[in-house]
Amino acid sequence: MNQILALLEQDPSYCERFLKYASSRTECPFTVYTFQTVTELQRFAHQNDIDLLLSDAQTVGDAELEKLPVHTRVELTEEPMGEKQVFDGARPDAPRKIYKYQSGEKILHELVSSYQLAKKSEPKNRQGLARLYLVYSPIGRSGKTCFAESLTKTLQKDMRALYVSLEEVSARADASLQSGNASLSDALYFYKKERLDAERLRSMVTRVDGMDLIPPVRSPEDIATLRDTELPQFIQVLRASVDYDAVVLDTDSILSRVEGILPQADWIFMPVTDQPAHYRKLSALEHYLSGSPHRAALDRIVKLIVPLEHTGYSEAEASERLSEFTAAVIRNYLYDAQPQRAVR
Repeated sequence: MNQILALLEQDPSYCERFLKYASSRTECPFTVYTFQTVTELQRFAHQNDIDLLLSDAQTVGDAELEKLPVHTRVELTEEPMGEKQVFDGARPDAPRKIYKYQSGEKILHELVSSYQLAKKSEPKNRQGLARLYLVYSPIGRSGKTCFAESLTKTLQKDMRALYVSLEEVSARADASLQSGNASLSDALYFYKKERLDAERLRSMVTRVDGMDLIPPVRSPEDIATLRDTELPQFIQVLRASVDYDAVVLDTDSILSRVEGILPQADWIFMPVTDQPAHYRKLSALEHYLSGSPHRAALDRIVKLIVPLEHTGYSEAEASERLSEFTAAVIRNYLYDAQPQRAVR
């Protein structure tokens, strides 16, 4: 799930040393590409999203770099900056400057800090909405909820992720009782009263088993108070109001309830099994969606066979297998796969 870091530096030996160091650090969140010329970098940026650009201010003019679609920029300077690195006071949006010849550990620390600082101040997406990752399956006992929770926990390593369940009866039904918090039932109530806002939602979030979540409804009837046409609007308000980058929405198997939400989803993860009867059920679902107004959602459905078999594995080993599986899914779908990656 690494972000792309592009290093623009004329000295090939410096590029090689930095690349070797970054490759050896498991805590490095970046995939590193190095370039000696602006032309090479521009060609790469035309086809790839660059999360962080690290460049030598002495060798490249600002005007050329500012044209590149880069999330965060950091400049290498040959002048020691002291322990406290600063931003250029001339412009509040000027790139952060760090000392070029300090240790690789310190450089990497400064780069991660700069990127995280910029990430916190940016909108969730272009519309100001949290990204929506829908976990839905018409098949029971497919590992849907296990994957949804694992997805939330894994995403939390790189962003603010919130777990929300639309199940009528959820395994997390006691979360609100344990925490004393309100639940999704309250969120639905305030939504219908047109009084659901960021502050109220913030008070409903609790942390259970290492993930942030809004406890599920206290009663199945609470979800039934929303018509199918109202539920997508509620999810839209939820995404706009929560202080999170992504919402992982765990649903039940009732298609009519979630069908209107499908167009909002960035990805729809669908845990399945290899049983023939389940295959026929999936085929029927795909046939239905292909003729519905939401047929475009088919392109965003990812079928997954979640590793749930514990035979021969301890509970810790099974959990690790699921985490590794989830991380691979995130790398392959939530982040664009890049050819010829230099790191991992």
